[in-house]
Amino acid sequence: MGEERTDAHSVGRGRDRLTIAEAATLLGVHKNTVRNRIKNGSYPAEIVQTERGPTYLIERESLLTNLNTNTLSSASQELVSHQAMEFVQDLLRPFVSELGEVREELGAERARRQMAEQRAAALEAELEALKEPQESPQTAEEEPERAELHAATGEAEEGVQRSWWRRIFGS
Repeated sequence: MGEERTDAHSVGRGRDRLTIAEAATLLGVHKNTVRNRIKNGSYPAEIVQTERGPTYLIERESLLTNLNTNTLSSASQELVSHQAMEFVQDLLRPFVSELGEVREELGAERARRQMAEQRAAALEAELEALKEPQESPQTAEEEPERAELHAATGEAEEGVQRSWWRRIFGS
């Protein structure tokens, strides 16, 4: 009901002094930025006791005056930022170059690893293919031997009954 809406166009109209929140909205910055500017003396402010506690009130004229000063200092900061950026780029250039070389080496190493894995898989498949034909004749050869063993043990069983461990381990 009695609430005031604060936006950048209606902030502090008709008043000479603004709160930190109103000044922040007017300037388009965070409230902490305005607080820091008050602390460093950029904006002269007066502390007033309200029902919520102590509140800073900033004169509208000082905000507008310092707005021009802040604009000038931001232009000089852009110049310093450009020089600093060039300096940092010069420092980083060898590292970026080395990173590119390392990436190329990594790509070549990955290709070699992939080729080695493919070769290993092909050799494993070839080994399995060679094992399978050998296993088939062995099983065919083992079957007649088993038949001969059964015949030999059958004859022995008829003559004398031997214990099971002698039949298995022989003796």
